[in-house]
Amino acid sequence: EGSHPKPSISVSPTGVIPVGGNVTIRCQHQHQGMRLLLYKDGDGNYLNHTDPAVSEAEFPIPSARREHGGSYTCRYSHRTGSSAHSEPSDPVQIIVAGPAPGSAPTRAE
Repeated sequence: EGSHPKPSISVSPTGVIPVGGNVTIRCQHQHQGMRLLLYKDGDGNYLNHTDPAVSEAEFPIPSARREHGGSYTCRYSHRTGSSAHSEPSDPVQIIVAGPAPGSAPTRAE
């Protein structure tokens, strides 16, 4: 069967996302007929998945909240069984910045 090369992942826009901003995670792989799965670090279950017909997927996160911050990876799978997965993509980091609850806003001098 050979190895399944890991999918590629990117995030747009890069850098710090303001609370309430929009961010899109984009994943691509080289195989037809595979589902792309999006994972967040520390969460064992995938957050989202695509139709098997597509080899590129966008996972938009509208109105980002602080809890959306973290490390995300993509992988693809043959079918619903968790046995046949590719290697995970390189992680992308999403940082959502905003007023921390209960703290006074700080001004950069």
